[in-house]
Amino acid sequence: MERNEIKLYDVSYQAQPISAGSRLETYWLQHFTRLEKGVNVRRFNYKNLFDNKLGPVSDNPHSVMMYYKLKGFQFGNWVKQIDRVNHFGGCALALADLRMLMHSKNLGFDHNIGVAFGARGQAGAAAHYEPRLMMINLTKQAGAGCLAHEYGHALDYFFGMRVDVKKGGAALSNGDSVSKTIIPCGGVFRHQMAEVLKRIVATESYETWRKYHKKRWSYWGCHTEMFARCFEQWCCWQLRQKKIENTYLSYSWKYYQDTPSRYLSVADCKKVFPAITKLVALCAKEMNRK
Repeated sequence: MERNEIKLYDVSYQAQPISAGSRLETYWLQHFTRLEKGVNVRRFNYKNLFDNKLGPVSDNPHSVMMYYKLKGFQFGNWVKQIDRVNHFGGCALALADLRMLMHSKNLGFDHNIGVAFGARGQAGAAAHYEPRLMMINLTKQAGAGCLAHEYGHALDYFFGMRVDVKKGGAALSNGDSVSKTIIPCGGVFRHQMAEVLKRIVATESYETWRKYHKKRWSYWGCHTEMFARCFEQWCCWQLRQKKIENTYLSYSWKYYQDTPSRYLSVADCKKVFPAITKLVALCAKEMNRK
């Protein structure tokens, strides 16, 4: 049966609104969710994109951009319209849940952060963040589940470059540093990030990561990457406390439990997550500043 599709194109903060179509696909439910007893799995369909409890959100990229104060959305030239609809719809629902976790709808930091789908990709990466251009990039095939991780990088670099600025340190976490010695410096944001990192390097999970990734420790053990992994896991944990799972925002909780080579154990989550919660509260206060 032929289905109507929304036609989606690039949109930026300076652009005019894009006209929307009449119907969304159920691709989100079929491909990006894992049902679990007692958990409210976010379902991607037309009704949910207009659920006032979630935002509200919309099927119009311009409206979503303006609501969350994003820089814009970009679609790769080779991303088909149906894939644009699927990814944009999943992202819109993920942003709604992220707004709830961040206690702010200013997720784009006053139109500084943008999202690209199937564009600007890096070989071998499911997703990546570009600090200089402040763009979150999600690949067409594997971008689902990576938004929280890349948003963690966005927090790290935006607040380090624009809010708590330190000469020679673009990221709050000191970026590529792999030092186990964490020395607080700068303002309150850098001090709280240092507290997060201190707790991470003191865990048994950290030692497990070192054993698994000796050859690529410069990547897996660098501060910005460790923080982003823990932040995405924190997002999943926080939603789980509300009996919600959104696997466009992050992976499933079972995945984190089954992947000790990259993520915190449950016991270590309880040690690290309170510090991340405090950092998020500091960020939210700044994001909500008039």
